[in-house]
Amino acid sequence: METFFLLVMVIGVGYLVLSIFTGVADAFDFGVDGLLETLHIDQALGFDIDGFGCLIVAIFMSIFGAVGFVALQSAWNPLLTLLVALAIGMIITRLSGQFLTYVRARQYSDVKSIDALIGHTARITVGASGGKTAEAMVEQGEVSKYPVQEINGAELQRGDQVAIVRAQGHILHVQKIV
Repeated sequence: METFFLLVMVIGVGYLVLSIFTGVADAFDFGVDGLLETLHIDQALGFDIDGFGCLIVAIFMSIFGAVGFVALQSAWNPLLTLLVALAIGMIITRLSGQFLTYVRARQYSDVKSIDALIGHTARITVGASGGKTAEAMVEQGEVSKYPVQEINGAELQRGDQVAIVRAQGHILHVQKIV
């Protein structure tokens, strides 16, 4: 049984190392995401597994195998070893999945291009005299800051509300809301 746990751990760690250092593993999903969602494992784990299927399985295999191998090396009862390895594997897998979901949510942006901001409002965070570039904060699901210029050459002061009327390059052209 030690060989089983060791083999499971080596496969899991191997996939993780391959995924981290080469990115090649991302190409090999093997339909795991769909299978895990069909079996409602994503709901049981408490996070959206989409895109993390193989990675989540590899994390579970690594922890399950490592805990099982170490427990058997410590002369634990095989049944107790299996139960503890399953429990710890599921707990660590759930925490890892929630962490990965949190990180992905922080990296994702609903704004696909700067042009999508046209028509929205922003608040000036760094003011500028007329015709100069200021900085504005736009809240569109997440907070982003952009360089802005007032279209009429008006002075922009910190806290001013502005409407985004066009985008040119990376600069938003705004109109002060009075």
